[in-house]
Amino acid sequence: MVEVERVKDPCLKGRPTVIAAINSDRSKVWDASSEAKEIGIHKGMDLAVAKRMERSLQIAEPRPDLYNSIQKKLLYVASRLTPVYESSALGKIYLDFSGFEKLYGTPQNFARKIQNNIIEGFQLRPRLGIAENKLIAKAATNPYQISEEVFQVNTSSKQSFLDPFPNQVLPVIKELKKSSSYMEVFEDLNLLTVQDLKGLDPITLEAIFPEKSRLIFQMARGIDDRPVIPPKNEPTVIVQAHLEEETNSLERLREVVASLADQSFAKLRSKGFLCKKFKLALRYADYKYLEKVCAIESSTEYAHQISAQLERSLGFLYTRRTSVRYVMLELMDLGKQQIQLSLLEDPKKPLMNTLDSINKKFPRKIKFGRELI
Repeated sequence: MVEVERVKDPCLKGRPTVIAAINSDRSKVWDASSEAKEIGIHKGMDLAVAKRMERSLQIAEPRPDLYNSIQKKLLYVASRLTPVYESSALGKIYLDFSGFEKLYGTPQNFARKIQNNIIEGFQLRPRLGIAENKLIAKAATNPYQISEEVFQVNTSSKQSFLDPFPNQVLPVIKELKKSSSYMEVFEDLNLLTVQDLKGLDPITLEAIFPEKSRLIFQMARGIDDRPVIPPKNEPTVIVQAHLEEETNSLERLREVVASLADQSFAKLRSKGFLCKKFKLALRYADYKYLEKVCAIESSTEYAHQISAQLERSLGFLYTRRTSVRYVMLELMDLGKQQIQLSLLEDPKKPLMNTLDSINKKFPRKIKFGRELI
């Protein structure tokens, strides 16, 4: 996120910078630059604490929709290079290079091609790690341990490559540290690096981490069997509203949700799908994001048939006095319509087709079952 903001505002380069909501000192840090991290500022820290630690701290207002848009474009770039790629998190993507040597040459050449594409297309400088598994490839992008932007870890050196890294480079340790029962174990036993964990024999590991001992034993030695999981290309219909004027009026939000429902189901019908599930999401003015997924009792192509569920979902999500600035509706678990005999055709279909045609020429002028503008 910081690097995106630095492209938009070059004055932020080289200065300790965080992404956080400026309107409240109670807000959390979304992301921190390397300069801020060196001071001790990190993601999830209270903004007030970060400001006390560094008086010259630069604060950029979050733009989540911009970050998500860039992530989607990066994934598109990845999809043009290899069919097997995985979005791990915002700005983090795994690519499986297996079998592409004849097309791209060495893994280093492939990595340079990716780097050049991203620099030219986004003005961002990515770090790339090349290794035989996800664990080591990700570690090879760590700027505090590796100085090169493109770094390859050979199979022969994978056993010792992770030794100097802090223990949380292992995903299994990072997960364990979220549990309060393990928070002090690592410091009490002086297990601060991967090499410290490697020094424990399997019996001791099992005594300390009974459920994760085998996984820790393997990962500490650079063994990671997790495959790169390609994306599921399941069809969905997504519509969203960025409110020019933030609102905390429930009546206004009902209108927005109803409008999104009309738009999304019109798109659904044009594609010839029925939906079995929907997701409604709100983002408040303080950037808190909430969503709710609901299953539909029977597949439908009409918005009015789920109006009651939408109303309940909105009531579930809208529980704060803070204004809302973004609403999203996604139709999920889509299936093709079944071909029916003309005798059994839905009597509402000709009417809905007519309304869709009118709304295509005059957007949002007719709202089925409610009003005519």
